[in-house]
Amino acid sequence: MNNILTEIVTLLTDRIEEEFEISELADCPILSISAFNGTIGTQSDTLSEDEIQNIVDKYSLQSLLTSFGVDFTIIGYVCYGEFFLFAVFIRGEKHEMSPSQRANFMELFNSNSEGIKLRHVPVFDFVLSLPGAKRALENGSKKADVEKYTVKAITELCEGISHMTRLPRKGLVFKSLQSDFKFKVFSESYLLTMGE
Repeated sequence: MNNILTEIVTLLTDRIEEEFEISELADCPILSISAFNGTIGTQSDTLSEDEIQNIVDKYSLQSLLTSFGVDFTIIGYVCYGEFFLFAVFIRGEKHEMSPSQRANFMELFNSNSEGIKLRHVPVFDFVLSLPGAKRALENGSKKADVEKYTVKAITELCEGISHMTRLPRKGLVFKSLQSDFKFKVFSESYLLTMGE
């Protein structure tokens, strides 16, 4: 049991009291769209101006984002012409919106949208609960009950087919529900294809 706890503590030394939202990491271009003073700006290192404009038009982003009356930035993946949101930042705030705030934003955005609704990156329906692992260890739980919290279990969770690309998943993003801390874990199969 101590080896399992050592793996957890090694992975997240100062985060043992936190829970993490788990979402997919995509091997797709990233698009950032900012609403500022009634206009929008976009930025992507890999998408062409036409591809960006297609996303802005498809989701009516010009009119919808500027109608909120707040300056903010949304960031997401563009996979096969679809936008998958994964972060929202309010101008002047130092931190991105929490998962619950992001969900509220998407609900508000989509309720005002007359066109195609924004989609979120796929999120697992459970969280990585490090307090759960800690309690299980302290209560003398069986090894099998705690193994889902180990580094090995986390890397195995990264394997699978992406819901965004229908190709092998690149990995997962773990965002703390209690702080701004987040980390990525790449799938071993993805790393092998990259020659790592």
